[in-house]
Amino acid sequence: FSHGYSANVGSLIDVTNWNPSYGDAAGILISNFTDLKIWANEINEMKLLSASSQAERRGWIDEDPVDNPGVNYYGFGLMKYRDWIGHSGVIEGYNTQIYYNTVKDITIIINTNTQDSNPAEGAFHLFADILDSK
Repeated sequence: FSHGYSANVGSLIDVTNWNPSYGDAAGILISNFTDLKIWANEINEMKLLSASSQAERRGWIDEDPVDNPGVNYYGFGLMKYRDWIGHSGVIEGYNTQIYYNTVKDITIIINTNTQDSNPAEGAFHLFADILDSK
């Protein structure tokens, strides 16, 4: 596991052993890259959902808001950025982005050991923009 660091309480400190339960649902799930890859695949396949839930979620994924196409938006427990669908994870000391590209069939998983300034989100957008330009 990686050590998590935070400067939210003053100077940069190691928060690895903080109990994540204070984050309620955000702190309940602790994952590694293998877990995140499985979850990213589930985003695409949706095997855990009923046929009607799959259809509803797929309809949302295929839409882009008319007033702001290609920009991050949220629905059905997922975030969308252009053809990328996934979700972030942020808790003291850690920042994660897990996204699957519905067109190119590729996954980006980024995990950083600080949440300060959301570095995983910035890295995801950088990599997604590069991959989208190819």
